[in-house]
Amino acid sequence: MSFEIDISPIENETADFLHRLHGEIYRAFLLAKKNDGVTQSQIANILNVDKSHVSRILRGNGNPTAKTIAELAFALNCKPSIAMERVPAVGNQRPRDIGGSASSQAPSKTGSTLTPEDFSSKYSVTRVGA
Repeated sequence: MSFEIDISPIENETADFLHRLHGEIYRAFLLAKKNDGVTQSQIANILNVDKSHVSRILRGNGNPTAKTIAELAFALNCKPSIAMERVPAVGNQRPRDIGGSASSQAPSKTGSTLTPEDFSSKYSVTRVGA
């Protein structure tokens, strides 16, 4: 028995972004902890939230809003930043159209289809089977 997990490009991009976001938040906490002795309890007190809320975010289990990220940055003596970078077309996809969907995008001249190998340099794509 075998099966394949189908993850759309938008789900891949979202997961990648959230992974990087949580990593940056955790690195900022570790740096503040090392340099200033900051604890999760102190952050929770500054933000007026329960320590479990801070712990959840630091473990990567929360989905913090932009406001929460800004507040966390304040508590960690950091300034958050964001960069929106244009990405080149991948496989048979044109650069994303505003309001367009992947199914409405024209195929490339060769008529090739997007394969898991197209993502292999950036994503871990695993086929599970017996």
